[in-house]
Amino acid sequence: MKKIILLVIVSILLCVISMLTYKVNLPNADEIKVYSQSSDLDIDAASKTSAFGVTRYTLSNRDIEKIQEDFSNIISIEFTYKKISIDEIIEQLNCIIVSYEKVENVLIYYLYTSSIDESIEVDNRYINVEVAISKENVKIGIPLLVGEY
Repeated sequence: MKKIILLVIVSILLCVISMLTYKVNLPNADEIKVYSQSSDLDIDAASKTSAFGVTRYTLSNRDIEKIQEDFSNIISIEFTYKKISIDEIIEQLNCIIVSYEKVENVLIYYLYTSSIDESIEVDNRYINVEVAISKENVKIGIPLLVGEY
């Protein structure tokens, strides 16, 4: 079921998002994943895997600056932290909380910031940052989380 949901989200993102333009001002992440329509982005990725027409690149913090120069093929960027608070995220990205929900043992926040040009309409509200907080880690997806949480 999770794979079907993931495939639906990726399909929607591919249709809705053709060009993202934003700068991310977050502390160094433990892991950064970039989901792209292109399998040949000009970046040095620690790893690269492809499935269903989407390529996932795992990057270091130093590579994120290069990625932020051109978002024409980027579907989503995912930052993973062992620990960061929702208050820190809101402050760093200058966000507001649009809504939140608890799914199993994960607290999910849907946020909006004007510092990111593109947004997605969900339940008649615009969001462009999704945060999933679990016991293991905190994941931030811009505009949405594509991978598991």
